[in-house]
Amino acid sequence: KRLDLPVLKGESKEELEAYLQKFRRLATLLEIPKTKWAETLAIRLTGEAMNVFNRLPWTSINDYDALERALMKRFLLDHTYFQGKFRSAKQETGESALEYLSRLREILNKWSGIWIAPIRKPNAMPMPIEM
Repeated sequence: KRLDLPVLKGESKEELEAYLQKFRRLATLLEIPKTKWAETLAIRLTGEAMNVFNRLPWTSINDYDALERALMKRFLLDHTYFQGKFRSAKQETGESALEYLSRLREILNKWSGIWIAPIRKPNAMPMPIEM
């Protein structure tokens, strides 16, 4: 299986965040072993993102989580960024309530640093999120 994802060209927080999310989803969907994720991502990095990879210690170049943390740190995708993004999130035109909830969960996961299990039953009534 082949990951058909272009190189990362952008240098903004939003572009990196979207790229990493797309990468994780496609790598999971294509069942690429996580042990290959750092290598698979590294060959798609350019500019400052590639500089971040080049500055990783040799002992971490095969560690996807270390690479992602380093990228997020360099591009300031931190607690404050995700907190602001969560608090300012609004349901987009054409976005279903379930899609909105899923997007909020993604942001909250990144903000809090813990995994919140996704809703498994699309017809189930989700618990309201207090904001």
